[in-house]
Amino acid sequence: MPITLACLLPAPPTRPLCLCLLQSCTSVPHFLQIHAQMLRNRLFDDPFALGGTRYARKLFSQIGDRGSFSTNGLIYMYCACQRDDLGRRVFDFSRERDVASWTCMLSGYVSCGLLDRARCLFDEMPERGIITWNAMINGYMKSGDTDAAKELFDKMPNQNIESWNTMISGYAKCHQLDMARKLFDEMPAKNVISWSAMITAYAQGDCPFEALALFEEMRRLDVTPNCAAVVSVLSVCSQMGALEQGTRVHSYIEMNKMNLDPVTGTALIDMYAKCGCIDRAVKVFDALVPKDVFSWTAMIGGLAINGHGAEALELFGQMDRDIMK
Repeated sequence: MPITLACLLPAPPTRPLCLCLLQSCTSVPHFLQIHAQMLRNRLFDDPFALGGTRYARKLFSQIGDRGSFSTNGLIYMYCACQRDDLGRRVFDFSRERDVASWTCMLSGYVSCGLLDRARCLFDEMPERGIITWNAMINGYMKSGDTDAAKELFDKMPNQNIESWNTMISGYAKCHQLDMARKLFDEMPAKNVISWSAMITAYAQGDCPFEALALFEEMRRLDVTPNCAAVVSVLSVCSQMGALEQGTRVHSYIEMNKMNLDPVTGTALIDMYAKCGCIDRAVKVFDALVPKDVFSWTAMIGGLAINGHGAEALELFGQMDRDIMK
């Protein structure tokens, strides 16, 4: 028997819990299960039947003591399920709209790829918060319209660190590394996400020396790198066959007791294997818990490229047995 959401809810469920689940829901089936539980436990003012395009309006009208939390939860859920039309109905029928409600609807349009509608809503807003500006900039960057994003960025009354990071990541994904670095250098303050974004941009943009230099500068300034920065640098070391630098990164991980998760572990295995140190790769693999399919694949591939075909086949069989458990 499949496990349903109802099995995980306390008996009886509470309104705050259901509304919280409603806001985090990204699946229509789960949404309907929550709705059914609210009906069954009389957490609406009155029970009602679902009905076509009137569903959003009817549902919203039945939530007693509603506020922006309920409204935003419904808008978010509908847009996450690519039903921006129903999200807009909830927004339009809301009696009280605050900045969060407008921003939630705008972000919904952005997530659905409807930038023209998002911009129209942005221009209509009676007031805008910094999260609203960042959401619109992020939408433009995801679509590759860096000019529109930069125009909005320059017009922002106040820019926070997320604004800068969004621009840097966006330029990097659009392969405009010079612009990304220019903004990185101009930032009034940087956090680990800023450093990680720029290092990853260099690593993925075929600029390995720049990535390594920036990682060393990050360490020199006592900024603790996150997993993304470490994995990006290890990837660069793999590409270059830079064993010495890769070993230093591994030592840094151990000295700072950083979590060796499957992503970081796989990057270490790949680096050692491609640098010809298969014994070290095996040592990392054996110590890695848990292992995912990428960890197994990296180790099998590493054995194969280092002339250990029989061991690679044996490990493949072991992977097949372990994954099937």
